[in-house]
Amino acid sequence: MSDSNFFKDCRNKGSGFYEIKNWSIGNDRIVLSLHITNSGREQLFLNRTKYGKHERGVEIPFSLAQEVGMWLFRQTSEDAYQKGDNHQSGKSGDYIFETIQKFEVNHNKAIALKLMYSFKETKYFLNIENKFSIYKFEPGVEIPRGFVEQIGIYLCKLKLGDKKIKNKKCVCGGKIYEYGKSGNAKNKIFELKVCFKCGKFTGESMADEVLTLLCDEPELLLHMIGSGYLVRR
Repeated sequence: MSDSNFFKDCRNKGSGFYEIKNWSIGNDRIVLSLHITNSGREQLFLNRTKYGKHERGVEIPFSLAQEVGMWLFRQTSEDAYQKGDNHQSGKSGDYIFETIQKFEVNHNKAIALKLMYSFKETKYFLNIENKFSIYKFEPGVEIPRGFVEQIGIYLCKLKLGDKKIKNKKCVCGGKIYEYGKSGNAKNKIFELKVCFKCGKFTGESMADEVLTLLCDEPELLLHMIGSGYLVRR
């Protein structure tokens, strides 16, 4: 994603799907692609293939990539969603679905991250929910547990590391989440402000060397949050 020539080459080719990254475990393969429509609109597309057969996927706007990635990564930590924490959001065949988090695309639709489980297995599911759809259950992409951490980190790293948050609301319009590590309320070791919509973050009471390290290795920040070392304010 850091290679600007990749996007330039894709745009020169025109509309279509262009593979950015893939993850494989056995016969399962998850593919992240750049989707350029006939009108020139660009967004990410995540789908799965199994035994060489393509399954339906989900389109993810670039502005939501980091937030979706963070919530995927969170499912590998102590802060992971636990079965039964939320109401049952649907059933298809042998599988039960519980909504973990929704990411608003516009006032009509949102991307939903769900826990998907049966008596045999547990995995995750991303799909689009449209308020005005005639379908009760929209198709999406199934994500086996073995892929969740890798995909989450990769999506978070798309833009994570831009240190430009000064106000309580990010310049992109997204919500800012505050994390910190302290012995007590009066003894702050350091604090971080993170916008998962665009990936910007900044630190308070933190050495510049530490901020630079987090910019160079953003997965460290994810592990600090996911492991509970940094807690939500």
